[in-house]
Amino acid sequence: MPKMNKSWFTLTNQGEEQPVKVWIHGDIGSYDIEAIDLVRALQAVGSQDAEFRIQSYGGSVYEGLAMYNAIKAHKGKTVGVVDGLVASISSYFLMACDVVKMPENAKLMIHNPSIGAWGGEDELDSALTQLKNAKQTIADAYVERCGKPLDDVLAAMAKETWFTAQEALEFGLIDEVVDPVDLSNSLKNVSLDDLQAKAFKHPPEDLLNQLESPISEPKPEPSTSKTEPQPLAASAAGSELSQQVSDDMPKPLDNDTLQNAVKKENARQSAIRALCAQHKVSDELRDDMLNDMDCSEEKASLKILQNLGTLSAQGSEPSGQGRDPQGNGGDQASSGPTNTHIHVDNGNTTKDALQNALNSRCGTENVDKDNPYRMKTLLDMAEILVGKDAKFCSNKNELVARAFNSGDFADIITEGVRTVMRDEAKVRAPLWRELANTENLPNFKETDLVLINDAPDLMAVSEDGEYKAATIKGSGEKIQLATFGREIAFTRQAIINDEIALISKIPRKFMQSAYRLSDKLMFNAILSGQMGDGKSVYIPGTSTKWGNLKTGITKGDYQDLIMALHKSFATATSSGGDALDLRGEVLLANPDHASYLEAVLNTASKPDTFNPAYKKFQKVIETARMAEVNGAIALTGKHFDSVVMAFLDGEQDPWLETGDGWSSDGAKFRITYDLASKMVDRRGISKVTFA
Repeated sequence: MPKMNKSWFTLTNQGEEQPVKVWIHGDIGSYDIEAIDLVRALQAVGSQDAEFRIQSYGGSVYEGLAMYNAIKAHKGKTVGVVDGLVASISSYFLMACDVVKMPENAKLMIHNPSIGAWGGEDELDSALTQLKNAKQTIADAYVERCGKPLDDVLAAMAKETWFTAQEALEFGLIDEVVDPVDLSNSLKNVSLDDLQAKAFKHPPEDLLNQLESPISEPKPEPSTSKTEPQPLAASAAGSELSQQVSDDMPKPLDNDTLQNAVKKENARQSAIRALCAQHKVSDELRDDMLNDMDCSEEKASLKILQNLGTLSAQGSEPSGQGRDPQGNGGDQASSGPTNTHIHVDNGNTTKDALQNALNSRCGTENVDKDNPYRMKTLLDMAEILVGKDAKFCSNKNELVARAFNSGDFADIITEGVRTVMRDEAKVRAPLWRELANTENLPNFKETDLVLINDAPDLMAVSEDGEYKAATIKGSGEKIQLATFGREIAFTRQAIINDEIALISKIPRKFMQSAYRLSDKLMFNAILSGQMGDGKSVYIPGTSTKWGNLKTGITKGDYQDLIMALHKSFATATSSGGDALDLRGEVLLANPDHASYLEAVLNTASKPDTFNPAYKKFQKVIETARMAEVNGAIALTGKHFDSVVMAFLDGEQDPWLETGDGWSSDGAKFRITYDLASKMVDRRGISKVTFA
C-alpha cells in the first residue's frame, strides 16, 4: 500500500506580479486531499498567471477530471512543468495548461484508465460505462493537445507509452524541452513495490534503475486492514477489468461508496445536464446542482421536480440557458462557471446568453446575473457555438473558421455591432436633428422637391358647396442622394486575439464620424450652397426688395445684428405677396460671438436701457463650423422648410451590411450612410455680419 502523503498539493502566491506556484507532487486524490482544494485555491487568486509543477504517478480518475477543468477554466496564463515523472491521470490534467515544459531527462506516460468496482451486474455495467467515458474524455484531451488522429492516441494509450521529453515534443504533447533536472528528490520516496503497485505494464529500465530495490514479482494479498477505503486509482494500464487487480486496488466497495466515486466524475454531471436540458431548468439551479458534490442524479431529479412544482404553482414557464441535451461533458477546451466539462447546444437560449455576454463587454447592456458566459472571450464564444465538433479542430484558426460558418456566431457578432451603433445613436445626436427637416427618397435619382411653404390661400366656398382645386407647384429645388461608408474587417486573427474593440469601439467611432459628416453636409448647404434659381442662398435686400443678407453692422453691436436677423424673417412674404410672419428660433455663431449673442438675448430691458433684441431668438448654437462667419446665421423653426436632410427610404442613421456575407475567413462589415442636404427656401434663413 502506498505511503500516506497528505501534502501532494501546495500553492504559493508571491504577489500579483508573479505567477502563482502550484506544486502537485504525489498520488492524485490521496487520502483527505481532494481536487476541490485546487479549484478553491485557483478561484481565490482570480486571473493571476499560474505555474504547475507536477510529479505524479497518477491517482483518482475523478479527481484528475476535476483538476483538468479547474486548470482549463483558470483565467490567467497556465504553464505546466514536468518535475520528473508525470504518468496516468496526471499527464491528462497536464494537458489543460496553456504551455507545457518538460526537462530533457523527465518521463511522461499515457495509458488507459482503470477503476475498481464491486457489486452486481448493474453496478459493474455502470462502472464499465464510466470507465469508457473517462477513457474517451482523456483521449480527447491528448488529441486536442497534439493534433494527431484519435486512433493514434488510443493506440498509444492502449500499449502504455512512456515518452522521453524529445519524444513527447515530437508527438505534440508538450511545447518545450528544457534543461535536465536532478530526479533524486522526485524518486526518493518511491520504492519498487510502490511502482509495481501501480500495475504499470512496462516502466522503462532507466526509471527502474533509479529505484531502491531490485524488481520482484508482485505478491498481492487480501487486505485485512480496517482503514478507510482509498479513492479509486487511475493508474493501471489495461482496459479490461480483469487486468486491473494490483496491490493498490481498493477493497470491495458497496453501492454507496461506489456512488460517492461516480458522482465526482463527468457521468454525474452529464446526467444532471441532460435532466436540466430535458426539463428546461434555469442555469442557476443547474449550476447549484453541478457544484454540489453530494448531489447525485436522483437528488437532482427530486430538486428539478420540486422546482417544476414551484413554477407551476406560480404560473411560470421553465426556461434555461446553456443546456446540453446530448449529455456530453467532454468539450475539453471549454471553461465555465463550474469545475466541469461544459458542452452546450446552439439553441436560442445559449445564443441569447452569449449575445447578452458580448453586449455587456461592449458596454451596451448589463450582464444577466445568472449568465454563465459573462466575460467570455470571442474565442471562447466561437468554441461554445461550434460545440462538440470543437474537439475535432486541429488549431484555433480551424475552430474560428468553423464558427464563422455557423450562423449563430456570425449573428452574435453582427448584432453586437448593431447594438453598439444603436447605443451611440442614443448617446450622441447630430446637430441637423435640431435644424433641418427630412425627406425620404426611394432611390438615388435626382429628385424635385415639392414644398408647401407657399400653399395657396383658402378660398370662399360657394353656396352649392363647391371647392376650388389648387395646385402645389414644385419648388424648383432638386436633390440627389450620395453614399458614404467605412469598412471593418473581422478576421480569424481578430477573434483569436479577442479584439473586442472592433465591436465595442470602432462602430461607435464610425457612428460619430457619420454624424459629423451629416452635419458637415448640412453646413455646406447653409454656408455655400446654391438655390435652384442659380443664385446664392443669401441675397442682399434693398429698400423695395426683400433680402436675407446684411453686412456692415458696427463691430460689437450684437443688439443691432440680432434685430437685422429678426427683421429678415418678419418682412418675408409669400409668392403672392402675403406676409408669412416668420419668427426666428435659432442663431448659429462661432465661439467668438456665441456668448455675446446669448447674453444680449437674455438681458431684459431696464427703465433706462431698452433692449429690443430680448428673447427674439430661443437658442444660440455655438459651433466651429461657423468659424468663417464674422457674425451670425439665423433659422426659423422646423415648421418652415428651410434646410432639408434627405435619406434613402427614411433611414436617418448609418446602417450595417456584411459585404459579401460571412465565410470561413470572416466578414467585412460596411457602415453605410445614404444622405444629402439642400437649402430649399432662403426665406427661412438669414445671415448678418459685422463690418
